[in-house]
Amino acid sequence: MAFNILLGWSKQHDADHDLESLFYVFCWICISREGPGRVRTDFDFEDPRVSWWMGEPNEGPASSGAKKLERFLPVESFERCILADFHTYFDDFRTCAMGLWKLLFTNSFHRKPNLHRDIINVFQEALSGISDVTEGENDGKQLEKDGRETAKPIRSSSI
Repeated sequence: MAFNILLGWSKQHDADHDLESLFYVFCWICISREGPGRVRTDFDFEDPRVSWWMGEPNEGPASSGAKKLERFLPVESFERCILADFHTYFDDFRTCAMGLWKLLFTNSFHRKPNLHRDIINVFQEALSGISDVTEGENDGKQLEKDGRETAKPIRSSSI
């Protein structure tokens, strides 16, 4: 959830807040996963660097917002506490995350009229720089829901 909402600084929920939430989900995936269908094996939810910005179950919104603000808003903190924890599989998305950060948190108290388009552009630029990894990422094997490999190879469907 957007820190402005959590802290009560913004009374009106806005689409920009949803885009900020999308950014947090994107960062969470890059930190907690190690590829498609693969939970990160060296990930510890209880690690203070992770649990700090996620908040505690009994915390109020203002406390969660303050913690999120501390981890994400100073660029040095974002680089040290968030980007540094991205799994190596997502290394190519660090520049994307930094671009999204700049869009969302530079002059964050003013609505940005082109934010949706700008965010799409950052994602498109990141995706254009990444090779297609639909097959071969898991050595041609599919993964079950629990992450175990199956014997069936991944097949590309052709139309």
